Amino acid sequence: MEQIHKRGLSTQEIESLVLKLPGAGVRLEEFLVRNGLAPELRRVLASKGVRLIKQQGEEGCEEEMVEHLRRDKTGYALALVNELRESGADESRVPELFRSLISQITQRTI
Repeated sequence: MEQIHKRGLSTQEIESLVLKLPGAGVRLEEFLVRNGLAPELRRVLASKGVRLIKQQGEEGCEEEMVEHLRRDKTGYALALVNELRESGADESRVPELFRSLISQITQRTI
């Protein structure tokens, strides 16, 4: 939040535009992996040529995935959206926090 504030946004603008993830210090990659999207993110990483050492469910697997995802947040986020679309995933695959956010955004633009 401090970095955003340094860019000149007011506290009110930050509060209305920035989504805070639940938990102290939780980053987007961690949130997505730990909230049900690990299978899709594994496929995304594989499609980008990333070979994970740890297997699903193995200790340290989530941390390994998060480390790779942090290297290209935007690219992997877009690839995740495409993976969800191509697999025919319905809204139940998306964490409630993001479903709510998407609903709010689409209502603003209508």
